[in-house]
Amino acid sequence: MLELAFLFYFLPKRMTRLARERHRSALAWSLAASGAWVGAEILVGGAVMLVAFITSELWGWPKDTESLTVVAYLPGLASGLVAAEAVRRYLLSRPVLTEHPEPQKLTNQRAR
Repeated sequence: MLELAFLFYFLPKRMTRLARERHRSALAWSLAASGAWVGAEILVGGAVMLVAFITSELWGWPKDTESLTVVAYLPGLASGLVAAEAVRRYLLSRPVLTEHPEPQKLTNQRAR
């Protein structure tokens, strides 16, 4: 439950503030951070589960699937936090614009 609050409230709120300071798309950066979180969590959780199933077949341990789920979830959650932090730090490395960029003026030049 706490993970969902982070994904849908705290993370977008932080990314929106940083993106607006840099005149970037708040939605795009919020989605990038959330996507990095979910992707890293799935990748690491799946890798831990795969290793656990291989060791279960080779050496016969661990047999308890309930504890195995917790063992896979915790590194997955930690990797999600790290991935979202990496996206946040990348956005922080972008320069802060103090002025809005001037829109380019369109000129109506016809070939005569």
